[in-house]
Amino acid sequence: MTESPESIEVSEEAYDPRLREFARLRARMDRFDEAGGRVGDLAGIGRRMIELAIPLRDTLAVELLPLNQQRFGEAREAVDGALACARWHLRVLQEMRSPYLCGFRGSGEVLASGLALLADGFELACLARISAPNDFWLTAHGLYLRAAAESCAPAAIVYKRLLALATIQPESFSSAELLEVFAIARGSAGLGELLDGEREPPGQGWFWVDVAQDCPPVAIVRRAPPPVDDLVYFSAAALARAASDRLARDEVDGEVPPSGGSQAGLLRRLRERWAMPPRRAQPRRRSEYEIQVCAGLEEIWRLLMRGEERSPPRRWTVQNESPGGFSIMQISGDCGELAAGMAIALRREHSAGWAVCVVRWIRSEQPGQVELGLQLVSQAAIPVRVAFRSGNSARLPVVALVLPPLTGVRRHQAVLAPAGTYSARRFMLVHDGDRLYVAQGRLLSLDMQTDAIELFQFEVDPYPI
Repeated sequence: MTESPESIEVSEEAYDPRLREFARLRARMDRFDEAGGRVGDLAGIGRRMIELAIPLRDTLAVELLPLNQQRFGEAREAVDGALACARWHLRVLQEMRSPYLCGFRGSGEVLASGLALLADGFELACLARISAPNDFWLTAHGLYLRAAAESCAPAAIVYKRLLALATIQPESFSSAELLEVFAIARGSAGLGELLDGEREPPGQGWFWVDVAQDCPPVAIVRRAPPPVDDLVYFSAAALARAASDRLARDEVDGEVPPSGGSQAGLLRRLRERWAMPPRRAQPRRRSEYEIQVCAGLEEIWRLLMRGEERSPPRRWTVQNESPGGFSIMQISGDCGELAAGMAIALRREHSAGWAVCVVRWIRSEQPGQVELGLQLVSQAAIPVRVAFRSGNSARLPVVALVLPPLTGVRRHQAVLAPAGTYSARRFMLVHDGDRLYVAQGRLLSLDMQTDAIELFQFEVDPYPI
């Protein structure tokens, strides 16, 4: 039986073929309990959902954030559909239904296919910046427990892939970076280590998973595991070593480290997240007050150089704050183009100076609603231009910000520049203020690399060349 478009409950603006096919597949699953409870071609539905997820993933990767209502709806429908289908995979085994009548070649294929649906759905959720729906993790844990009981290695590897993605804080990566992360996780997930039934936590670099709860893995360094029996421990240390080995192969001793937008910078961040998860260093305080926001390094530079008339700031609301950062929300209105790793300037009052932050993560649980996690990198900034030499020729100057020292964070001045700027130890710095200032800087340390910016400490070179 083929459904007519009138039977699908979707809005008129969402009437595109992909969203309608997701809805049709969901409708087929809703009828699985009819006609005596026969499931039908569950394997075919799962395969088709994965096929539809591939082009949607590529589409979401190039969409500007926050997503418009149609793209957001597609992502939500795809993630919810993947979960609904994976639940049926689990039910097939729990209710002792025949995998062969459902289109599978055995229980191992049911387990691996169900977990693959969840892993692909999780990738879509990461790109759309939405949370996994209710029952997502319980379904994943249930499929894994059956896989462990049946010693189904292919399904266990897919479960490790899902855990590996959840442990890196995917909301802190840009969409382009996430596509690379997905490929890396697919290729190396089997290196992850799972321990069942351990009474004592195995180590600080591990994550614990309460398989009786609808929760993702939690780093031991962030929160101690509860005193319950239903725990599984996961380590991504071997994935971190693989990233480190790949980085070592790609870099030549003595060369300048690559720019923040390169794959090498991404590998460094993955290695850090998998080897030793970051702990929360400072407590957060709930707040609610309005601030002015300017998003993007070039926009901040123009604002500081030319004033607010040409670059008017937008209004956001602070949700919580700590000495090292903020969580801010934009509920409606034009947010501009947003991405994890970009620079943000903010101030509370018109008479106050602009603080500079970097976006640590971005979430969007509803169309038109965006929440950003910000890391404070400076309480002030000076707009400048910097130019590095590349080989025997000088590169064109780029806009940048000079940041003063920050107590407890860095001892020297720093430059916040676009990703890919840093290419040598020495560079020219130009500030066009009340009077022209030109100096040669000497790089001291590269402190931060993202897909959008890089931040490095420097000093004015006492012996310019």
